[in-house]
Amino acid sequence: MQPNSIERKSLVTASVALVVTANCMSCEEAGRLWQGVCDEHGLELARISADDDAGQALVQRLGIEWLPVLLIDGVPSVVGVPSTEVAHRVLTSACNPESPSTA
Repeated sequence: MQPNSIERKSLVTASVALVVTANCMSCEEAGRLWQGVCDEHGLELARISADDDAGQALVQRLGIEWLPVLLIDGVPSVVGVPSTEVAHRVLTSACNPESPSTA
């Protein structure tokens, strides 16, 4: 499937957030990747800094040990920087819960 041919038939809009820290090369790379994929799926990507008090509290509450991490509806879903193909499958699955996940 070509990234430009994403069908926007989503019945569900997922809440998507990326937890990152400053001066983290993987976090910067993940931010670029997820922003592009979210744009193609018509989703807004929130960014959460694990460097401030609120971000640290979230990381602690969710038991997050590695960054970057993508949260879908508040649940840690992807750690690190996936391939673009995997990122598309994750968001497609999140927006179409009845479709089988292959991520």
